[in-house]
Amino acid sequence: MVKSAIGLLVSMIVGLSTGGHQNKAVPLGAGPYSYIPGIIRLVDQSDLILKGEVIGVDYIGTIQSTLESGENAQVKVMLAQVSVARVIKGPVPKDNQIDVMWYIPEFPAVWGNLEKGNYGLFFLANGAEGYTIADFTDPWLPVSAKPLQENLPFINPFIAIEAEFRNTLSDSDNKLACFAARALDAWAVSARKMDLQPVTKSALKNMAKEHPDPHCRAQAIECLLLAKDREVMPLASEILKGALSRTAAKSLDAASTPSSYRRFQTAGSAMTIRISLLIAMGAAIQKKEDLPYAIELLDFSEALAREEGLQGLRHIGSAAADQDTLSRVIARLRDSDREVQVQALCTLAELTDAKDPAWNPLTNEAFMSNPNKAPIEEYITRWEQSWQEHLKASEQAK
Repeated sequence: MVKSAIGLLVSMIVGLSTGGHQNKAVPLGAGPYSYIPGIIRLVDQSDLILKGEVIGVDYIGTIQSTLESGENAQVKVMLAQVSVARVIKGPVPKDNQIDVMWYIPEFPAVWGNLEKGNYGLFFLANGAEGYTIADFTDPWLPVSAKPLQENLPFINPFIAIEAEFRNTLSDSDNKLACFAARALDAWAVSARKMDLQPVTKSALKNMAKEHPDPHCRAQAIECLLLAKDREVMPLASEILKGALSRTAAKSLDAASTPSSYRRFQTAGSAMTIRISLLIAMGAAIQKKEDLPYAIELLDFSEALAREEGLQGLRHIGSAAADQDTLSRVIARLRDSDREVQVQALCTLAELTDAKDPAWNPLTNEAFMSNPNKAPIEEYITRWEQSWQEHLKASEQAK
């Protein structure tokens, strides 16, 4: 079944000499820093989706190609032999093995790597040369080699893919398990705007509460927050102040070893996960009972966290307009970060329903025409003076 590498190289050389491959447009995906692709795009453009392992790799040659982005690039052409464990979409290959033409642009960034032993989900398109990768940015995504412990009907590829990532959450390889949680986040929550299966939520909750690796716990918590599961807010608060605090995250990253998943590893750094979780926690703050978490974020060392906390207060609305909370927002007017200062001004205006441009920069056309450079000291002074007058009046009224 395996094609002759020599024969393919000859045909490649002929194609180069006649221009057959010279201007080949290589399928371009989301980019080297977007480690989770758009699920709908990737599934739709794949004629065959399978779970399996690369059991052989042959180097065919290098071609000059024009990417869909318009860039010219040297592209390595490889032939992979993939052993098929399960077909998720498309026909079952003969003898459960398939040859795949693989394109790897020779850019400094790590794109879709190809190595013997790669195990995961492969997304393939059927073309004139046989099967090739459907998207060279995300030609495959790693999953556990463990067989599924559940009998799932082949309803659609989305359900099947979610099941594979769910199965990977309990893999003994912590980096692979962490990647699966991240994949479920972007794959099932952000990309599809669909709710996760109850069994998947249960598996994520187990990881969030019990997994020994803080990367995995944090990643599972983030996924659940984005899936609108509010029960994990206390877990998010706990891990951000403890096992994945800023200091702890730096130490974990300093001690980490390179991942065998190469470009997928960028998704798994402790600091990256911490920042993502901060954003997810901020977005989850919506109700009065979330007020303690918004206030917590105001004291974090990252300006991003303080911004998220202020935005969370605005989500809560008038229920957050008590004197203690307002005093904390007033304190952020003298924050070391300008964006936090602007967010504090906007939060004060919204919580107190101030629409006058003299108090609310969002209603000031001159300010909004250049918010990054517009002066804010006048706003800050006005709010501080008003707050002091309010405190004085409150004291006198006692």
